[in-house]
Amino acid sequence: MLLSLTLAWAFLAGRSSEAREQGPALEPAPPEAQSARLEAASCTRPSGEEIRRRGAPAEDAWQGEALERIRRAESEVHEALERIKRARSEVYEKLIRLREEDLDKFRALLEKTLAELRAEQRERDRAFREQASWLQRPPGPPGEAAERVERVMDFLREFHPGLLPRAAAMREDRPWEFERLIDEMAAEMRDLEELRERDPRRFELTRQDRQLERESRELAANIRDTHDPERADELRERLRDVLVEAFDARMEMRRLEAEEIRRKLARLERMLDERMAAKERIVERRMRELLGEGDEWAW
Repeated sequence: MLLSLTLAWAFLAGRSSEAREQGPALEPAPPEAQSARLEAASCTRPSGEEIRRRGAPAEDAWQGEALERIRRAESEVHEALERIKRARSEVYEKLIRLREEDLDKFRALLEKTLAELRAEQRERDRAFREQASWLQRPPGPPGEAAERVERVMDFLREFHPGLLPRAAAMREDRPWEFERLIDEMAAEMRDLEELRERDPRRFELTRQDRQLERESRELAANIRDTHDPERADELRERLRDVLVEAFDARMEMRRLEAEEIRRKLARLERMLDERMAAKERIVERRMRELLGEGDEWAW
């Protein structure tokens, strides 16, 4: 389909130059028909020698193949337009206008819309498979599952309160999507719990950063919604203070990360120095291994 549209564009560009030389055409054919004509033109036409050798049947066979490709291409473009008409009527109307005004834009919009429709269909298929898989899965221990969900919901209340309404809607209407969200948030919760055990300071900074980010978004939304200039100025001052705190928290996290990198680099450099000092012994040991000789330092 896309090849037909691309060929049609090139074909119509050539037809435009011919029209300028030969004068106005009686009536331009619609793009789908022009595309189909080019599909037909791409058929391999028999050579003059073959026509003379085989006679009229060779020319007739080529014309029959060309007509068949015309019909096939016309049908494909027509089906594409009908599909777009059912799915996106406003885009269909725009395509009809562009078909008469700008064939280059017509082709680009048609290809873009078809790609979007295919992506949407893939997403619907994925959601259907996910739903079917969820419905067919064996039920787990109800108490354990409920406890896990509640732990994740508590995590959302602390770190992602903006997701709570969406999660509640999924829980009622689309339980398979709710379960996927719980799985994703559970993985993030485990990462943060490991961070809390491994590096409490970085955990506190991460939690502070997320809370300040949430507060800054809420303040920005309130500023956009308010019609009181004095209230807006107060909120702006608060927003600036929150952003300063968030910046300081992020810079502290970056400083801790830099310190950890320096420690790792120091350990690596120390290891390199130790191995360079033991170079002869390491080479000798490897040579003995390759030759199958015993290692005098083995246990």
